[in-house]
Amino acid sequence: MYERRQQYYTDQVLQGYLLIGLVVVQLVLVLAMLLVLYWQLNQTIENHFYRIHTTSSDAWPELFQLMGWVFAVFLLVDLVVLAVAHGVWGRYLNSIVRYFSRVLDRIIALDFTEGAEAAGQRHRVAVLVEQWFAKEQARYQRIRILLARLPELDARELAPEELETVQTNLAEYRRLLHSTD
Repeated sequence: MYERRQQYYTDQVLQGYLLIGLVVVQLVLVLAMLLVLYWQLNQTIENHFYRIHTTSSDAWPELFQLMGWVFAVFLLVDLVVLAVAHGVWGRYLNSIVRYFSRVLDRIIALDFTEGAEAAGQRHRVAVLVEQWFAKEQARYQRIRILLARLPELDARELAPEELETVQTNLAEYRRLLHSTD
């Protein structure tokens, strides 16, 4: 079974900045490593230039050591940059999820009082959660008003007009319970 989500909640602005930052860091890193390689290779060639005809003029170990050092630094810088980007993105997502959880906890507890927490940022998900909270708040108020209209039902026999009113109210109550709008 494959998961097929229809909506992808992304933040184009923050993700764009992170992507641009990552590309810029990669370009600077590649340029720096190419310069280091150029200087070090020139130095290695200069050191071994006049020792061509000797048996101990093997420069390959130095070249491989230089390449290993360049790739290790490249990898280390990439890992640090990715860890920082992960931290920034994770903190941002956690702030949105925390806000969503607080609103959801309030809905579960049927706490529809005014003064809902304001989102730290105006993310699309936060706006959708606020709209959902407002709709649930209105639905809860309609249900409370509807239940208040129902007469106290005790062991007495209901008059036909009271029975019709109760049935109408219960039908509206069922519709409100199952509505999503």
